[in-house]
Amino acid sequence: MADQSYPKRCADPTRNEMLSFLCGFYPGEAEQFDWEEAIYWFAHDWHGGQASNLYSALSTSPFHPGPLANGPEPGGMGEMLYQELEAEFVKGPTCQIQWIDACGSPTPDCNPSIGRIRTKDRVQQIAGRGVRFEASPWFHVCKAHAKQMQEPGMEIWEWESER
Repeated sequence: MADQSYPKRCADPTRNEMLSFLCGFYPGEAEQFDWEEAIYWFAHDWHGGQASNLYSALSTSPFHPGPLANGPEPGGMGEMLYQELEAEFVKGPTCQIQWIDACGSPTPDCNPSIGRIRTKDRVQQIAGRGVRFEASPWFHVCKAHAKQMQEPGMEIWEWESER
């Protein structure tokens, strides 16, 4: 159910926090069973290991799926509530770029990523010799930092938009 093809961050809510959040959705339609189904599958898909709140919610859940189940019932209330949990607790990647300001301090931010950048695989002339640089890993970049990639001297960077 969870689309984890592009790195995302998930908060680590407790079972009670998820129940409190879900109780306001679909009043008169959603029942305890639907909430438990949504919480079980959300915790299943997003827990961060045995020390996490989501793992605790998963392992103590009163919901027990059938042996062939692999997510909330498609089109059911549990699936709709699962999507509400994802919208609330799962966030896309944030900018990883830090510039150094005039005072020598880094400028980190928590702005959402609009793409990724990395340095290109290249040979650069340094002191009359060709020095080979391998491409760097990809870094998430926000809109403000991406705009600066078009400035002179930034030709060593390449861009990839969000999928």
